[in-house]
Amino acid sequence: IENHQRAERVTSGIAVLVSQKKLSLAKCYGLKKAGIKLIQEPEEAEIVKRIFTRYLERGSLNNVVHWLNNELQIPSPCGAKWSLGTVRSIIRNPKISGHYVLYCQRKEMKTTKEKKLHNKITLWSMPLK
Repeated sequence: IENHQRAERVTSGIAVLVSQKKLSLAKCYGLKKAGIKLIQEPEEAEIVKRIFTRYLERGSLNNVVHWLNNELQIPSPCGAKWSLGTVRSIIRNPKISGHYVLYCQRKEMKTTKEKKLHNKITLWSMPLK
C-alpha cells in the first residue's frame, strides 16, 4: 500500500507541474523550448501541419516521405533526406498534439524474464494546454 500511495503522489505532483507548464520538456520537431515551456517553432510547425495533412489525405507514410524529399525538397530535422522513421516519429509524437506522456509502460518481472506492459491511456496522457 505504501508504494501505491507514493506512486499516486508522484503522478499527481507531475500532473500539477504539467498543468502549470513547469515540467521540463524535451524539444521535438515543430516545437522549441522557451525556458521550461515548449512553444511552436513557426516554420517547423507549418511543415508538421503539412505532414499531417498529407498523411491524412494519402494514408501512407511512404507517400509523405517521397513528397517531402522529391516534391517539396525540404531538409529533415538533421539536414538530410527524410526517412520513414523520422516521419513516423513526428506522426506518433503526443507532444505535437499537446499532450505530455508519462508512465505509458511499466515493467513486470516474471521469474527471470522482464515483460513490458502498457498502462491505460488515462493514467499517462495529460494535456499540456
